[in-house]
Amino acid sequence: MTDDPRYTTGFLAYLSWAAATRLIAAGTQCSLAARHTLFAQGTTGDFVYLIHEGLTKVVRHEDAGRIAILTLRGPGDLVGDLAAADGHPRLATVTALTRLTCTLLSGRAFRGLLQSAEIAISAHRYTSHRLREADHHRAELAALPVRQRLARLLLRLPGPTPPPLPQQDLADLIGASRNAVVNALAELRRSGCLDTGPRRLRIRDRNVLMTIAGLPISGQHPRDSRTTIAVPKRT
Repeated sequence: MTDDPRYTTGFLAYLSWAAATRLIAAGTQCSLAARHTLFAQGTTGDFVYLIHEGLTKVVRHEDAGRIAILTLRGPGDLVGDLAAADGHPRLATVTALTRLTCTLLSGRAFRGLLQSAEIAISAHRYTSHRLREADHHRAELAALPVRQRLARLLLRLPGPTPPPLPQQDLADLIGASRNAVVNALAELRRSGCLDTGPRRLRIRDRNVLMTIAGLPISGQHPRDSRTTIAVPKRT
């Protein structure tokens, strides 16, 4: 792991500087516009994205027509790595919420990198972290009130570019109704830890927000250092 701020989140946080540099050099740098679909659920594709800047949402479409936002992926994260590694169809659709700067790796290049013991072990640890993260999220949905779930989501959002999250997306991510999110945002605003304005939210007091979230104030995850997110107007 390295202290270089470019390499301290997501998959890159598990790699040495040399391995991270090797990974990036194996791909092609690209920029993608907001709302661009990186890939769709059920399709096959032999490529992987490593996100450097920006935010994506991972959405799964169920047979009954229900759409679920599974998670967000941001700086340092890989998307598409499972399908590239095992050759199975994509499990979800990934869409850019903001403009993205990425490294695009072919499946062949990615699998070649996995021949390195360091990168293979790091990929295993990163995948384990994502599974644990999903388990924690399911536990939060089952046990925590809406305000606490929303506070935890706001603290997890990556930066530094403010991601435009509609209130409905916030609601879907924490398993609540849009009205419940509106009420929870008002409660957080009254607590003094959050400002709301046209098309954005701003965290005023991170310690208060962490207390509401039920999280220890010390030992923050690297992603918890960001303070501002944007919320576009609904049309």
